[in-house]
Amino acid sequence: MADGAVLDIEWFGAAPGSDALSAINKALAEIPAHGQGKIVFPRAGYLCSGPINIGDKNVVVEGPGARLEVIRFTGGTDGIVSTNTDNRHGLEVRNLGLSTTASGTGAAIRAEWAGTSGGSAQFTADGVQLRSGGGTGSWSKGISLYNARNPIISNVHHSGVYTDASTMFEFDGVTTDAALSNVMSEHVTTFISLLGAVEGITVDGGRAIGCDYGIRADIAVGKPFLGLTNFNVNAVLFGLRLKNIKQLRWAGGICYACNFHAMPGHVGIEVSGTDTQNWDISGVYFQGVGYTGPREAIVVLEGKEIVTRGCRFIDYDTGIRWAAGVKGCSSENDKFTACATPISDAATNTDNAVESLDLTFTVAGLPLASSNSGRVVICSNLGGGAGPLFCDGEDWKRMGVDGYAVKNANVGGTIDPLSDAVHLKYINTMTADRAIVLGTTRAYDGARFVITRTGGGAFNLSVGSLKELASNTWCEVVYRKVTNDWYLAQYGPL
Repeated sequence: MADGAVLDIEWFGAAPGSDALSAINKALAEIPAHGQGKIVFPRAGYLCSGPINIGDKNVVVEGPGARLEVIRFTGGTDGIVSTNTDNRHGLEVRNLGLSTTASGTGAAIRAEWAGTSGGSAQFTADGVQLRSGGGTGSWSKGISLYNARNPIISNVHHSGVYTDASTMFEFDGVTTDAALSNVMSEHVTTFISLLGAVEGITVDGGRAIGCDYGIRADIAVGKPFLGLTNFNVNAVLFGLRLKNIKQLRWAGGICYACNFHAMPGHVGIEVSGTDTQNWDISGVYFQGVGYTGPREAIVVLEGKEIVTRGCRFIDYDTGIRWAAGVKGCSSENDKFTACATPISDAATNTDNAVESLDLTFTVAGLPLASSNSGRVVICSNLGGGAGPLFCDGEDWKRMGVDGYAVKNANVGGTIDPLSDAVHLKYINTMTADRAIVLGTTRAYDGARFVITRTGGGAFNLSVGSLKELASNTWCEVVYRKVTNDWYLAQYGPL
């Protein structure tokens, strides 16, 4: 086959509902060593009994859409694997939904390069969704890269019912200048893990929900650069736990204490490492409401020249703690509400200005969105508990406070994007068909519900007119403002 060929796996005998591994390997064999080509999955529903091993080739793996379960891996540990003996080859994965029946092993996508200098070692993932939980298994890692150069990861989501997968994105070796945008994961241990000699990571639009760690870095020698824009993290233990990160910029977002489990305490950001310096944290909203353990928003144990600007701190035991030995740090125009100790300063050469602020409202008492653009407030009675809302000038929107609630499936009723939790579990035996009405009065673009039905009864629970849930099934619905309606994003069995 000519270099650069586009290869449909169904040309080689693959079909939805059956094992496609042999057909995939035949298609890959048509791409010459060190050559390039595209492997196409034209439909959804293919099974794969082992990992897809790319080898020393430049390959694009493409499917019909990320919201479809294109490949379900039924054997092996990893999903798509690219192991390169030099730096001349790249891997690109697009428009794929991946799942596995295994649990807690391997990576959904793993790419490794042996060389540490020269070449390209490029990786791209765009439009990829990893499904886990609900009895379908889960990988221990989502995307794992080693010695990658300039990887680009966009529109990559992990979703499903709760999972114990350990890490969503792992960067190791001499991985440099990684760019992530519009990435999301829920209920993993660590959202982003930085290891080895990694340097140069940017995240523009990230959402980590219910994780233990949002970003975790334990780097022996200080490396630049970590840049976060509109990064939202809902963390049980640490929003960011970073060691020896030179140059951090976090502009806009939220760090919210998650209280799904009884844990010893929550820290928004923990800073350590003598090479840590030159940090700027601006316009970030730190929220500790609802967390029962000890809460500290920012803890700086080591480092210098760390500045917080225009941040908001709500309901913490300590807002900012500068430890002894920390130098050249300051809090500028930050605002503190319900913080027992706004700033604990045992450091030298710090400049702290403390201002308290009352930002608490109820759902019914929210001010007009049209006159409060850019404002962040605390709402005391959101579904799932108190939490922050952001106003875009048209609507009030949740900021990472998803929540979980149990409802009676034999009643149904109306659900509201602000008054109800995002994750809803419907129990109780149904004695007749029931319906859930999806409210639109306070709906905003991108609002969503993940609805699970576990109750018995040979009747259906209708989610709007979008999906009828039998017992032990689930679905996700999302609101679309331009047409003022809800659409079905995904569904499946438990």
